[in-house]
Amino acid sequence: MVTYVIQGILKEEEDRMVRRSFLIKGNEIAYVNGRLDKLTFIRMNGDQFCMAPGRVMNNDELETNLSISSFKKTLTSMIEKGCTSVVYFASANYERQLPFVIKQAYHRMNNSFIDYVIGLSLPAHLLRPSVLRFCKKEKIPVLRFSLQSIDDLYDVPWSRLQDVLYSYPIVLLPNMNELLEGERKLAEDLWVSLCEAHRIYGTTHPPNSLEAWPKTLLKLVGLYPKKGELRVGGDADYLLYYVARTNATLAETCDLDYDRDKPNVVVLRGSVLKANEVTSIRPGGGRRIRITRPGQFIPVSEASHWGM
Repeated sequence: MVTYVIQGILKEEEDRMVRRSFLIKGNEIAYVNGRLDKLTFIRMNGDQFCMAPGRVMNNDELETNLSISSFKKTLTSMIEKGCTSVVYFASANYERQLPFVIKQAYHRMNNSFIDYVIGLSLPAHLLRPSVLRFCKKEKIPVLRFSLQSIDDLYDVPWSRLQDVLYSYPIVLLPNMNELLEGERKLAEDLWVSLCEAHRIYGTTHPPNSLEAWPKTLLKLVGLYPKKGELRVGGDADYLLYYVARTNATLAETCDLDYDRDKPNVVVLRGSVLKANEVTSIRPGGGRRIRITRPGQFIPVSEASHWGM
């Protein structure tokens, strides 16, 4: 187990850049402080870098029937964007398909070289207590459902789902892409009301493919605080962006665009996946992230917003 210190690196905190030092012990961040001068471990000088947490994304292309070579290329492209964990949505149109598509998803992602969590993508009419019980059994923390019209929301037996969601609060993400603009706004308002009335974890605007998942959603799904945050006890998943000394003042004013700029270095659980133009591919190096209970680290101040 390698232990090392990243000394004096720029990190964004509350919309401003500060310098922090990190003690990395094996797979995890063991300690964070302004300076760690007294520690005698191997050091990396962070003067010319900015640091950000590894990103969690989903990718629609990854969920298609890709060849092995295309699967590797797709994951490599995600790493280049700073993705260290992926939410893989297994798709099913019938309830009887669920065991098969989940088994198939695990088989495919067993070769992943980034960490992953399995979700389900279903039509809205499959939102049933039996389906949610299946998700609870398989520890599937997030379910994306597609809407063909706003009537689909009215047809779901929400009161019956609430009992299952109480014991394992699966995050429900509506896909409203098929709705017309006017109907979509009505559906969004209805969805907010349903979430509040039935204590559902959800959002009206799920992330697009290859869009970094926000911290609020990571908390709901249960990935936070292990993923998506540079904090003690979290996985050592981080991104490094090179900043020339002449631009240090510019960087400290938060002018770097983390969503647009590709990181120079990508690290997953302490292991380097990308260094400049070289990406290391280790099939099977990714781990399945098991979510024992979604939303267990949501602060009390946010609980009422999500209908707890």
